[in-house]
Amino acid sequence: MIWINAGIFSEVIDARDGRKSTILISQFPIKSWFDMFSDGTYADACLARITDKKHSYRLEMNGRSMREPV
Repeated sequence: MIWINAGIFSEVIDARDGRKSTILISQFPIKSWFDMFSDGTYADACLARITDKKHSYRLEMNGRSMREPV
């Protein structure tokens, strides 16, 4: 399991929220992000900001990995 330092991540997201564009890239599905936080309060706050439907765009890439040999 990968753990996110919730305090630092929260500071970055809070500082940029509504002021700057932020691009997040993950190989994990969004539904598993909450479990990566050690603190549910930080998880709720961060995820609410970065998954806001009005100001976020989500691209999901599905298909064969380009790293796998053909």
